Amino acid sequence: MMRRRRKSPAARDADPDAPRGDTTDTKTKRDASSPQANDVPAPASHDDTSRDSDETKSLLPDPDYDASRIRPPITFHVTKFVILRLVGFVYLVAFVGAYHQNRGLMGKNGLMPAYTFIDRLRQRYASPIEGFVSHPALFWFFPSSTLEDWHMECIATVGATFSLAVAMGLNSWLVMAALWLLDFTIVTVAQGATEFYSYGWESQLLETGFLAIWLCDLPSWGRERNLRGLFCDTDNSMPSLSVLWLFRWLCARISVGAGLIKLRGASCWQEKTCLYYHFETQPIPSPLSFVFHFLPRAVLRRAVDLDYFVQLYSVWMVLLPGFHWPLIYLRRLGGFMQAGFMVNIMLSGNFAFLNHLTIIPALAALDDDCFPGWIKKFTKQSYGISHSKSAEPRIVRKFVDFSLLALIGMLSVPVVSNLLQLGGKHQVMNASFSSFKLVNSYGAFGSVGQARYEPIISLSD
Repeated sequence: MMRRRRKSPAARDADPDAPRGDTTDTKTKRDASSPQANDVPAPASHDDTSRDSDETKSLLPDPDYDASRIRPPITFHVTKFVILRLVGFVYLVAFVGAYHQNRGLMGKNGLMPAYTFIDRLRQRYASPIEGFVSHPALFWFFPSSTLEDWHMECIATVGATFSLAVAMGLNSWLVMAALWLLDFTIVTVAQGATEFYSYGWESQLLETGFLAIWLCDLPSWGRERNLRGLFCDTDNSMPSLSVLWLFRWLCARISVGAGLIKLRGASCWQEKTCLYYHFETQPIPSPLSFVFHFLPRAVLRRAVDLDYFVQLYSVWMVLLPGFHWPLIYLRRLGGFMQAGFMVNIMLSGNFAFLNHLTIIPALAALDDDCFPGWIKKFTKQSYGISHSKSAEPRIVRKFVDFSLLALIGMLSVPVVSNLLQLGGKHQVMNASFSSFKLVNSYGAFGSVGQARYEPIISLSD
């Protein structure tokens, strides 16, 4: 076997046909002798060419990629912001009205004085705690047993101040809890000693205000590790979906209760003639009630069908979960229908803040994409939006949500039983089944009067 003899580097340089290998000596010589050697790019290897080709392909759009199929996540930052602002606004109206009216209604010289109410209750219960559980009010912890007029005015003033702060943008579980307790104090005294707070919106405001407490972040040091995180939301974080669902459950109960009381009430609802005279005989007509009253009777009959459709046959849409986009669209439609129907009632009659209050739980069915751009921009500029979850520990939030769902579910049993008329009982509207009024039954206009009677007072010398 013959072995091939290697040539030395000098021999290879002398032989023009010999293969040129890149040795260190020849490379150094070539770099030194050629000033343009650094400007000449080295030939690319196969691996480099393949890698460059892959990187170029990665920058090109995928022909099978469809950007329209990717949808943004559903968020409720703006929903939380709007709900809390509206709750603060309704609280403000309620407390301002109480400040101006309660002295004349239930003051010492009022129509139905309530100054001895707390004293009578103190004689019935052994301790303030026992009395508070039965009749929630701050007066149990006051040193004076007599209810003075300035006590009620002080409660209303503090409540109006806190309400204005919430309406202006303050998110605080502590302030919302204080508003709930201040309003409960007025309602407890008024319902126990007078007949003036016997409508459904007092209990509805208490239930709405209670849920609004849990819409805020729970007490936490937060990311800033300061006292503000204990009492206020440090940013407009994502609200609890469980609390939003409880708002929707409130919306459904209000709507179903109002629809069923009409279906089971006066015969004019079955005959579809109630709206012939409702706009004239309602408690306080609005400037547009005249227009509604003189609509064609065929339109008024169809309006009764619309009432049934919104309050009974389509209200289930607000309870739909958001797992798939068809369900999300239906839930949004349900929220818009409930809110729009309340706007229609606001235009046709004056029911104080009842319709404004009823819109609030319907908004919980609407996510951020449902609100106009100027509201989103205002929310971001005035408070900011945090795409993170709330600052409190997740285990604490889950425990609170589970406890809240269990509590509302347990208290909803007698309310649902009332709606279904179980046990042979008739439906009762605007009723509470516990002392704290956390879950109540609602309804309005089961009967409609066909004539309007107004007192006429004449004075003579």
